[in-house]
Amino acid sequence: MKLSTLFSLVAMAATLAACGGGGGTAAPAGSPAPATGNTGANAYVGSWAFPCQLSDEIKIGTAPAYVAFGLRNIAASNASTFAGQGQEQIFDNAQCSGAAKATHNWSISFAIAGTIDAKGKLADKVTVTEGAVGGGLSAVGTVTLNGITYPGNYFTRTSVSKDLLRVEGTQLFAGTDVLDAMGFPTEIDPAPIATKL
Repeated sequence: MKLSTLFSLVAMAATLAACGGGGGTAAPAGSPAPATGNTGANAYVGSWAFPCQLSDEIKIGTAPAYVAFGLRNIAASNASTFAGQGQEQIFDNAQCSGAAKATHNWSISFAIAGTIDAKGKLADKVTVTEGAVGGGLSAVGTVTLNGITYPGNYFTRTSVSKDLLRVEGTQLFAGTDVLDAMGFPTEIDPAPIATKL
């Protein structure tokens, strides 16, 4: 599962939650509250862990697979670009505990196109580029390797996506699926998507 897929899942969840009412904190009467947040490439340096989740595309034999996604060794090249590795570990349990059944890594890079005030939350407009896992495996339907069944393009697919990102302490936040004309989200999901290791 690529980071772009995780962003899509986060955006869908935020949209469903928003159907129940508004979000955010109102600014004091008479003057808007200043946008807050830790943005810029240096804010993302380090490694990040996402919660364990059921995979919608991988199986271990006929049983469900659970995945723990991570960003590893993220380093800033300058104030607006940072890069490292995307990582997916595959488990046979909903806690993603014990030894992983498989671990896959790929290149991932981020380019900040600007910063916006998303309802009082300062956030970076980021283009995310993800490389292929590699290994030369590809099929029209599925690929089975060491008892794990993957989509046929799992090892060869790449992606480019757009999102909003911000850091608050040790938590990483992403945008919802409310998009501007350029395809960037305009709002930040109030729930964090990852924790800094």
